[in-house]
Amino acid sequence: MNKVGEKSFSFLKSNFFLDSKGKNIKELVKQVEITTSSLILHQGTGPVYPASKVPKEDIFSMKNPRNELSSIYRFLGGAVKSNHPLMLKNIIPLPNFVSLSSNLTASLLMANAVTEEDAGGIVLDSAIEVAKNVDLLVKVKEPVEEEYHLLSVLKNKILFTYLHLAAAPKSLTLNLIENKITSIAYETVEDENGKLPLLTPMSEIAGVLAVQYGAQFLQKKYGGLGVTLGKITNTPSANVLVVGAGIVGSKAALTAAGMGCNVTILEKNLARLEQLKKEFKLYLGENLFKNVSFVESTPKNLAEEIKNTDLLIGAVLIKGAKAPQVVTREHVYSMKRGVLIVDVAIDQGGCVWGSMPTTHDKPIFEIDGKIYCCVANMPGQVALQSTRALSAATMPYIIKMAELGVLGLIKKDAGFAKGLNVYDGKIVYASVAEALGLEYKESILVK
Repeated sequence: MNKVGEKSFSFLKSNFFLDSKGKNIKELVKQVEITTSSLILHQGTGPVYPASKVPKEDIFSMKNPRNELSSIYRFLGGAVKSNHPLMLKNIIPLPNFVSLSSNLTASLLMANAVTEEDAGGIVLDSAIEVAKNVDLLVKVKEPVEEEYHLLSVLKNKILFTYLHLAAAPKSLTLNLIENKITSIAYETVEDENGKLPLLTPMSEIAGVLAVQYGAQFLQKKYGGLGVTLGKITNTPSANVLVVGAGIVGSKAALTAAGMGCNVTILEKNLARLEQLKKEFKLYLGENLFKNVSFVESTPKNLAEEIKNTDLLIGAVLIKGAKAPQVVTREHVYSMKRGVLIVDVAIDQGGCVWGSMPTTHDKPIFEIDGKIYCCVANMPGQVALQSTRALSAATMPYIIKMAELGVLGLIKKDAGFAKGLNVYDGKIVYASVAEALGLEYKESILVK
């Protein structure tokens, strides 16, 4: 028996799934690289059913009432003997979940790659049964409104996932408080250097996707300027402005520079800018590096740079807090018509005036001729790569929780303890309490 709680880990799995052509997924699984430690980063939309109970027209096309690609009814762990480098060579918790997705080969279904006998766990077909039978629930996205009824079933249990409580509806936090759910947020877990190891992989992917979205939505058919992000003979290169030089911003800037854009990075931390200069020069080489400008972020510099940009990428982050709105209404109205604004900070509320969450189905909207792309949970679009990256980051913590118990790890690892947002019916992360206007209590576990 593991040390997480009295009950065994269990994992959510449907026995059979069909793709859009009606093929049994077990045949298609053979064509895709799947490891027993991979998480499936969902594009899933709706409750999980055995294929025999899913209406044919709904297979891989379920939508929740808000038409969002969200994480409804995800996974939980079993146990498996594995020689995978991320796993110990003995019985340890194995995260699994099922994701219904139209992109079969990208977000595929490792649930059918592990049998109940192999896993040594309990196979369950409904989210409510999973919630009843576990002590620790590991997710990807924060619980959405359609999942709130499950939180009462998780009363006094443990939730480990991205939470973004400072920007999420207050009702989510109130539900976690009411049900005394020990809530550990990926995005506030720190390593020994104060960095965010569980946020980093998704931030890197979001930074690359921000540029890919830029390349797509700057096309004229979307209302964009009608330019590429490449180096084209006898034409000026696109101007890309990146606000914030953290993981998202630096990865976006590096990607855009590699495509041949003129890139400007705005950042308040001058030491960070100097660090990036060295890294970019080494990575890009002299030819592409000369097209990158590293500029201190001041109101004056922002106002000047934003007027000439073709693609604005908002990448501002404050640990655990709601993102500040650094790009104002006046800034947006000073921009050219047809420019694209990608606000990657939207999961934390957004850092650009006018931003509001959009979906993978409807990713853009327009204000004053400016095109906004504010897709929440961007990495869900590239589920296979996101799966691998997030698995590698989260698995060591899951193993430690199984070995030491969740509270044991919190007491032992000060960085992991910073992931604790709600405990014993109280908010124990100051930035979350401040953002929501709720009472903050220092946790006795992290003193």
